[in-house]
Amino acid sequence: MDGPATRPALCPGDAGPVLDQLCDRLERDDPGGMLPLARSIAAPSFAVGRTRWLRARLRERRHGIVAAVAAVLRQEGAALSEPEQAIEQRALVALGTVAAARLGAEGRHAEALARLDALPSPLPAPAQIQRVRCLEALGRSAEAGAVLDRLCERPDPPVAAVRHLANRLHWENRLETDPRIPGLLDRAIPRASGAECRTLILRRLSICAATADSATAAALLEPALSAGVPPLVLCRVARQIVLRTGRREASAVLAALPRLEAALRAMPRPPAEAWLALARTWFALDRPDRAAAALAEAAATADAADSAALRETALRIGRPVPVALAAPARHPLPEEPGWTSLVPDGSLCWNGVSGGRAVVAFDNLVLDHRVEVAPLDLALRERGVGLVLVRDRQRQLFIHGFGPFFPNRRDAEAALAAALSRCDIAQTATIGFSAGGYAALRYGLALGAGGAMMLSGLSHLPRPDDREEPRGQGTVRRVLRIGPPEPFDLLPLLRDHPDFVVHAHYPEQAPLDRRQAVRLADLPRARLFGAPHSRHMVWTYWSADDWRAAIGGFLDDLGWPA
Repeated sequence: MDGPATRPALCPGDAGPVLDQLCDRLERDDPGGMLPLARSIAAPSFAVGRTRWLRARLRERRHGIVAAVAAVLRQEGAALSEPEQAIEQRALVALGTVAAARLGAEGRHAEALARLDALPSPLPAPAQIQRVRCLEALGRSAEAGAVLDRLCERPDPPVAAVRHLANRLHWENRLETDPRIPGLLDRAIPRASGAECRTLILRRLSICAATADSATAAALLEPALSAGVPPLVLCRVARQIVLRTGRREASAVLAALPRLEAALRAMPRPPAEAWLALARTWFALDRPDRAAAALAEAAATADAADSAALRETALRIGRPVPVALAAPARHPLPEEPGWTSLVPDGSLCWNGVSGGRAVVAFDNLVLDHRVEVAPLDLALRERGVGLVLVRDRQRQLFIHGFGPFFPNRRDAEAALAAALSRCDIAQTATIGFSAGGYAALRYGLALGAGGAMMLSGLSHLPRPDDREEPRGQGTVRRVLRIGPPEPFDLLPLLRDHPDFVVHAHYPEQAPLDRRQAVRLADLPRARLFGAPHSRHMVWTYWSADDWRAAIGGFLDDLGWPA
């Protein structure tokens, strides 16, 4: 907490009205009205203790007001001795950045960029990062890259700039080959916190796994655990390094494994998959007893989703195959507020909109990319169309079913069809995000849906030995342990259904996502929508109007009335 929970006396004036007026000016996009309010916030009359309380109040405000105005207040000590003109300019830049961020969140990227370009230069790092987002959304990637490069050339590059650059290179499949990135990440991680720190560490660990850098990976163990990096990720990195280097060169990983085991034991429900990765790592390090102990831990927490991997690991390390699994009861997935759960574990739920038509959305939990339920729900409700949400807690791309129907996909398809019938839904379409796009196509065809909409979705699964499609191969290996999908490639099946509508939205500058989409171009009723950037979560830059346009175009092609 930055300040006391109760409000202190503020003199002269009361911060409450100031905040209300500030928010009002932001709503009305009135920079002239913002300036005197910003000046009053940064003025010497707001002493340190009072600004701490004000900063806490600002954090409670929505729509990004917090970040920019807090940037002014964080420098309150310097502001007390600054000339009023300097305070005024700094406040103007901060509030201009807020206004630009809000315009960007509404999809008004050109207006946001114009607002930033009108601010006095040089722009501070937060404003420049916002400018990068606008340039990327407008398809001006070369300019955005130049801004990022300049920021990252500083002796202490802004953490946000390093994160943005690392993410961009990750989706462009260039993270492990850019020589600047390891050093930039190493300098940024100690200065980062929260989710930003977690993202930077994940990117650095990806490089460690690709380059077999065991020393750096071991040094990142404690920071990673503190930042909330899942132990499963750390177990996988350790195993990849050992497989690449052999046990003689993996001494740093060997020393870190006991700490990783302790972190898993401290979890209330550690994933069996993490213990299995540890078992294989111990075995590769010629420690069969530790491998057997990790296998026993996995068997104690495994369920049906882990059975094939458990059996395979036991055979690999020469241990008896567990006869039965513990199969602990799963906690239900959280319901969306106001929705109706159609199966006990919450893996299938409905927003309650009746009218005979619904879109079935496949949420991708493989990388925790949650479906953007609110804007999707709103866009469909405005057309009188319901939304059914399917969630894949087993992280198997729905290929072997979902929820209580795992691992039988045909049972899952039948249960989904029966649930739609109970809700009086006669016409269906599907939508899938990221890896959920594969399920949208597969289940859409099985359900007799009119079509599928994919947002950075998969049209085929990358085979484990496909060097052009490295991302997602770990997931495919998990899928194959249970049984081969039917089929790997959905394109021939789609060709057999020429009336099936396909809308594919994808980032033009992300090679893997683009490859998955453009191979559908010759289908009779396929439409491709390339976005001029590399962000995998292609919907990130969408405004409410963009959602309406995308959903509306899809429903129109299906022939569903407005």
